Amino acid sequence: MREEGAFELYDKFGQAVVEDVRDGALSLAANIVKGTTNNKVDLSYYECFSELSEEQKEKICDLISETVTDTIFRFLKMFEEKEDEMKLELISGDESIDILDACDDIGAEITFTDEDGWIPRFSDIGMLVER
Repeated sequence: MREEGAFELYDKFGQAVVEDVRDGALSLAANIVKGTTNNKVDLSYYECFSELSEEQKEKICDLISETVTDTIFRFLKMFEEKEDEMKLELISGDESIDILDACDDIGAEITFTDEDGWIPRFSDIGMLVER
């Protein structure tokens, strides 16, 4: 069982992963695919997306969502699979926890679609693909 302080630190980590990494990457990609980015270089480079239907653009965004989420999942699972070689330590002030001590299945936290998962709890975008 996690101590209360460890739980808060673990949640801060999950929130940062979702808000700063996942949602940031998805917002950037969706703005490019949908042509709503203000970046003129991206608009020019990805001009071919303007020829796609809205449904095709949504499917591309869904694929990007799955890919980004899977990449985060695999990154986190790496610490479980290579725990003898490396560890991820969360530190805030004088509090410190090994990420593997904070959760039984760290990679799954990003993929849980129930209310306890990081995406439902912290994402402004949510799960783009519901299967």
